[in-house]
Amino acid sequence: GYFLFVIASSLIGDTAILIASIRYDTFKLHEVMTVIIQHIAVCDLMVTVMDVLPRFVSVTAGEWTFGTYWCYLFPYASYYLNPVSILLICAMTTFKLLLMKYPDKFEDTTEKQAHKICALCWLAGLTFPVSFYHQGWDDIQFSYRIYHCNYVYSEEIWRSWLKPLLGFVFLFIPTC
Repeated sequence: GYFLFVIASSLIGDTAILIASIRYDTFKLHEVMTVIIQHIAVCDLMVTVMDVLPRFVSVTAGEWTFGTYWCYLFPYASYYLNPVSILLICAMTTFKLLLMKYPDKFEDTTEKQAHKICALCWLAGLTFPVSFYHQGWDDIQFSYRIYHCNYVYSEEIWRSWLKPLLGFVFLFIPTC
């Protein structure tokens, strides 16, 4: 029931957001805010297709039914899309703060500039999951605990340099 609710609400809600904002221009927000909201909706739809839907199918079937290639792709997509979603939300709140604090400077920000900001968020989201390409196919297993394929971090490369590298990166991420 839960997965069906999440899938249905995401498909209906995010599609409604995209149609309302692109086709009917119903959002009475600054155009940068609208663009960022559109990118968040697209990212959310991708999370639904690449994470929630496979989990629903796995729970229903009681096993992984998508094959080895998709078992490798789905966790990568999860590790990519979740940080992108967070970065897009951060971009939206930061822009709103800058718009309120410096309205003269940021009022003229264009839709094209907003898409560039969002593209930067999509690219920055690649920094963490790109490291997973250095792990082998043997390091991914289907977990009956979460009904999803996931990395088990057993490869030597994880212990030797990925763990310290990611620890160093997360050291500088603000936690406030």
